[in-house]
Amino acid sequence: MTQSKAFWITLLSYLLMAGNGPALASPQGSNIEPIKVIMRVDAERPERLQMQDAQVLSPSDLAQLESSIRTEVAKLKNHVLVDADDAPNTIGVTVRAAKYSTGSDQVYVLSSVITTTDANGTEAFVSHDVVATKTFSRGAKAVAVYLKSVEFGAFVTGR
Repeated sequence: MTQSKAFWITLLSYLLMAGNGPALASPQGSNIEPIKVIMRVDAERPERLQMQDAQVLSPSDLAQLESSIRTEVAKLKNHVLVDADDAPNTIGVTVRAAKYSTGSDQVYVLSSVITTTDANGTEAFVSHDVVATKTFSRGAKAVAVYLKSVEFGAFVTGR
């Protein structure tokens, strides 16, 4: 087996185990509290887009993107979407999106920031990722995988 293939197999197995992350450390039969996720999806600010030669997402595109991301996050085991006023002990996912056109092709760039807060509402961990995709559904799946990878990293390191 090549070193590259071994890496991808190992990574895949970690990501698959991440679906059961906190459950791995919990005694069987115990009740596991769901992971509360606050979701926010915004279009990139117009003044930033002028510098980047990008376009603002239409309100319908933004609504479709947010719906796609919420659907993918809701599919994650032991996750529940909550309102922003439910801040303590939550994970916050903020996505900023822009559209780039090259001829007849268009690409969506999603900049995701993930924060976690403790019981006092104090930010405990921050991570950032950027993905370029041609469809909202693929971008939404990428955000959900990114969320699980951050959770898995926090689980493994004990954060």
